[in-house]
Amino acid sequence: MARVLDLTSCLQSPLATILAGENHRRLSVHSFVLSESSSLPLRALISGPWKECVDRTIDWSHTDVETVQRVISFLYFNDYEAPDPNVRTPSNNPASPDENTQDAVKNAGHDEGGRGLPQEEPMVPGSPEPESEPELAVEEPAADWPELTDTAIAASPELLPARSVDSIDEPQAQSALFESTSERPLTPVGACVGLPPVSFVRQTFAGVFADGHFPYDQYSYTATLLAHAQVYCFADCHFLEPLKNLALQRLSQTLRRVNCEFAAAGDEVARLITYIYENTRSDVPEEPLRKLISQFATINYTSLLRDDFEDLLSRGGDFTRDVARKLLRRLTSHRHVSEIDGEASDESRHLLQLQLTQKEDEVKRLEEELHDANAWGRGFGRKKGRR
Repeated sequence: MARVLDLTSCLQSPLATILAGENHRRLSVHSFVLSESSSLPLRALISGPWKECVDRTIDWSHTDVETVQRVISFLYFNDYEAPDPNVRTPSNNPASPDENTQDAVKNAGHDEGGRGLPQEEPMVPGSPEPESEPELAVEEPAADWPELTDTAIAASPELLPARSVDSIDEPQAQSALFESTSERPLTPVGACVGLPPVSFVRQTFAGVFADGHFPYDQYSYTATLLAHAQVYCFADCHFLEPLKNLALQRLSQTLRRVNCEFAAAGDEVARLITYIYENTRSDVPEEPLRKLISQFATINYTSLLRDDFEDLLSRGGDFTRDVARKLLRRLTSHRHVSEIDGEASDESRHLLQLQLTQKEDEVKRLEEELHDANAWGRGFGRKKGRR
């Protein structure tokens, strides 16, 4: 469970300066959030015998500004915001324009029957404006409504006050009214003020993304995928395990939105794979981020095998090796399943043959019993006739 930040101690702590990006953009952060993080290297930047501790200036110029901002957001709020998918432009979206839009442009200035509509003539500079026809004033007959007075309001039966409960003469009706009021259950405490439960008041950025509508054929997921991968690599480098796990979960959530049947998927996934394998350690067995992306690529191998993805595989290297191993395991498992299915079929065929033989023996036995019964009946009839 994420620990709640001590806001008072945080605001009272001195500020540290972070130099982010190639341009050394200065970002301020309270030293308390660094000293209370789960990362030993981050805590050492504030309390260790280092130059950064004395100057309170941290050089993260090797990391882009956006990633550093997301890391700072996590240190404060245990969450970070990633960019939403971008709308695809005509240059990176091979889909043709909507036919309805083309028809609308083609049929502009025509009515439903295809006839041309009258067009306004353009104004020539310096020409007098056409005289507008005078509007005809139409007087509507005023309704002959009687003036409402206090006397009229008092005499109107529709405006008479409703009868109170005390004015009801029937005792049975009064009793039924009070009983229905007293037996109604009270509204629950959480619902009587009209507020949702606390767990639904603050939604995580992952929840916001899950509720968003970003069809893959209309939106590019490159920026979103790379943002999570960059946060993961930073957290892995600085041993910030909670942020590392969160970024891995967010990346897995985003990958499930990628439609690999779409033409642009191969290029976008290839770009993500290139970044991951260039910025993660190859000496770690089953490195989580590499395992995730290689598993995704293997599952969607046939759909992704085009353009940049195919070029990436042809280069060889760690990614090609990981995909080849997973493909081999997948093929082996399919063959094993097929062998198991074949053995199961032979066993089922043998059991069915055995059951058929048993049924045939049972039918033969019943026929013999029926034959004996008929023979006994005929003999009994002959004996009875001789008597």
